Amino acid sequence: MKDNTESKAKAKAQKAKSPTDSTDKSDEFLQKVTDWMNKLGSHFSKIALKLFYTDYRGVVATDDIAKGEVIVFVPKEGMITLSLAKSGRIGKKLVEKGVSMVLSLIHI
Repeated sequence: MKDNTESKAKAKAQKAKSPTDSTDKSDEFLQKVTDWMNKLGSHFSKIALKLFYTDYRGVVATDDIAKGEVIVFVPKEGMITLSLAKSGRIGKKLVEKGVSMVLSLIHI
């Protein structure tokens, strides 16, 4: 299932704009997210949010990162938890429809 989903995402990404193409609206959104994270006291000096393709955002390293180095710090107030997601407008609709939501965290 995971491989099929990844294949579909890659195929869609190949049809989308190239990584160097960007829209002002997407740039503005990424800047707003970055500003919001900074305002909350988050630290992420060696990474940046990036628009790779239309609707495909990610995180890139902007400097060398040492093994064991903290690259992202987000205070509790800035974390999007499963309970917070479920309490939002869209989350409530998903819960009403019986859609399961999973919060996934990646630790490398």
